[in-house]
Amino acid sequence: MSEYTPARGQRDPMDPYDAVLVASFGGPRSREEVMPFLRRVSNGRVPDSRLADVAEHYYRFDGVSPINEANEALLEALRQELRSRGSDIPVELGNRNSAPWFNEVVSSLYDQGARRILMLPTAAFDSYSGCRQYREDADKAVAALGHPDLVIDKIAPFHGIEGYAVANAQAVMASFSQIPPTPLEATRVAFVTHSIPLPMVEASGSGEPGTDYVSQHLAACTRIAELVRQHFGAMPQWDLVYCSRSGRPTDPWLEPDVNDYLETLPGQGVSSVVLAPIGFVSDHMEVVNDLDHEAAETAQKLGLAVARAATPDSHPALVAGLVALLTDQADAVREADGAVPKDLLCPCEQDGSARGGRSLSPDTHPGAGHPAGPAHPIAGSAGTPASPVTGHGATAASSSSPQPPAEAAEPVVPAAPIVPASQPTPAPAEPAAPAIPVSQPTPAPHQTGDFAVAQQDTEDQTRTAPIAGSHRPDGTYTVPTDARDQPVDPDQVNKASLWGMYSVFKVTTGLPADPGARAELVDGSVEWVTRAGAETRGWYDLSGLRADADLLVWWTSDDAAVLQDSYHRFVGTGLGRHLTPVWSNLAVHRPAEFNKSHLPSCFAGVAPRRWACFYPFVRTKDWYLLDAKDRSAMLREHGMAGAASPDVKASTLAAFALGDYEWILTLEGDDLARLVDVMKDMRYVEARRHVDIDTPFYTGERVDPDTWAGRQLTD
Repeated sequence: MSEYTPARGQRDPMDPYDAVLVASFGGPRSREEVMPFLRRVSNGRVPDSRLADVAEHYYRFDGVSPINEANEALLEALRQELRSRGSDIPVELGNRNSAPWFNEVVSSLYDQGARRILMLPTAAFDSYSGCRQYREDADKAVAALGHPDLVIDKIAPFHGIEGYAVANAQAVMASFSQIPPTPLEATRVAFVTHSIPLPMVEASGSGEPGTDYVSQHLAACTRIAELVRQHFGAMPQWDLVYCSRSGRPTDPWLEPDVNDYLETLPGQGVSSVVLAPIGFVSDHMEVVNDLDHEAAETAQKLGLAVARAATPDSHPALVAGLVALLTDQADAVREADGAVPKDLLCPCEQDGSARGGRSLSPDTHPGAGHPAGPAHPIAGSAGTPASPVTGHGATAASSSSPQPPAEAAEPVVPAAPIVPASQPTPAPAEPAAPAIPVSQPTPAPHQTGDFAVAQQDTEDQTRTAPIAGSHRPDGTYTVPTDARDQPVDPDQVNKASLWGMYSVFKVTTGLPADPGARAELVDGSVEWVTRAGAETRGWYDLSGLRADADLLVWWTSDDAAVLQDSYHRFVGTGLGRHLTPVWSNLAVHRPAEFNKSHLPSCFAGVAPRRWACFYPFVRTKDWYLLDAKDRSAMLREHGMAGAASPDVKASTLAAFALGDYEWILTLEGDDLARLVDVMKDMRYVEARRHVDIDTPFYTGERVDPDTWAGRQLTD
């Protein structure tokens, strides 16, 4: 069915597979579906009287589980990504506990000609209900349909792919803006996953040390924390905690419960916490109820500021990683003449058949009677006995626990703000307690010069999931944490037309040699220009960095006419008569194309830095005619290249029709060498091929007018 793609006349990269089946848990779509859904999930083991309590969680949302919409979005994203790689293979969804039913979808695909299907469960981690049970679902479906020529292969759990870590790391970073600026030592990141019975933990993984359910999560937490630290220079202490316990109260499950964990934080001096549901690919009812409501209420009772990070959903990095898994498996199967290489098999398939409907016996799965995927805890107890399994009791595994690799166990509460190891540490403006970095990822930047993390294509995908009782500003505006900076309202900035003028001059006649006369000349000139009403962001000494220029003055205003008046006043002053204009441009802030909350630093509350680099920018003519997806991909790469440079602040203003350029860019930093590093790093990205003009450069130190004048030639 998928061997050839007629429209392209070439082999489909998914050959020998005829379809991709996304297998998921499912969820109700209406109030009427809630109780039948819960009865199916509990498999008759729980009376309706207890299920009715769980049903109330769904009724709060009119019976609609968020998993359905999330799965539909993921399905479409996978289809688009596969098409972009040259595959027209069908991608369908089959649920275990709700429509579209798994068996019915398999039957439909078979009727359409599919004989070999690749199954992708929407569970990233290896446990019975998140891995083995999907294998059994597939085997039972093949057996029930009675088609000996039907084969369903399975993608192994994907918790280790980089796209999963990137998506979760960006969600954590975005959520920092949802809590007040907080000292690093007073902040925690709680990585949350689904609790499962301890026998199920022991049966998870390959049986080798370090492969079980908890170890998988600790490895994922470590990588996510590492990405956050790389991009922002700091990462609060993190802990691995659990939610959604169900089953008999006497049965040991993974602990601590997220609510019990929150109770311990105030006594540790913690005032802010980020809840990051890394164990969930998308919002389930567990996430919405257990975190957005129950955990939020606990935090509010304790006086903790709390934000809930978004789940990966259809994040582009995750989607790209999943499609790479699909196509890589297809490649490997082709090379192996149709066999699935052993290194691609799940642990649950290593010793049993993965083909033809023969199922691994449920008897080989300890804890199989305790599925870990019910839509909600049906019974639970705060008094669950401590786990007999070392490391899985009521103490959270964390960045300071012995279980993670050595890197994760290093102290993360610094005595001074941390910067990436590859960068020099700037001298702080004031001796203040380190605050948690609350910058967060933005979608692909509007144009070059945007040095935030950039992995997402649309503004909607950058959202931080809402949480009860918390304020959520629109978009992902970066709240400043440097003592020199002040927060602004991004909506108000975007509603205004905010202008910048960059005027370069050369000293052509010597200034007064007498210091008093020179100061009088400069001060009088500055005072006269100030009357126009513009803000002067800085005077920059260009001498020596260029032979044809000595001064750049950067003015800003909400009125272009005010800037023009400032220029007229300046050239007409006593000081201006000693200068010759070299270069001058006007530009204006316009809301960014992909992320309306991304602001130029000069209007985002960021104070001027010691050094600044100014330059114009023009794209090649074909850039604006490229497919939006291609532009977005290149800009994401560009943004990631600059993501390790949070110490460099960028301001990009539009200059279309105002002169000869499309954009005017400014980079500001306390270390001149860092401006050099960033500009060099930006050369190694694909978007560089679409640059037409990016000179001249005017770079200089920001100084006060009298200091600048004292450095110049005198008569």
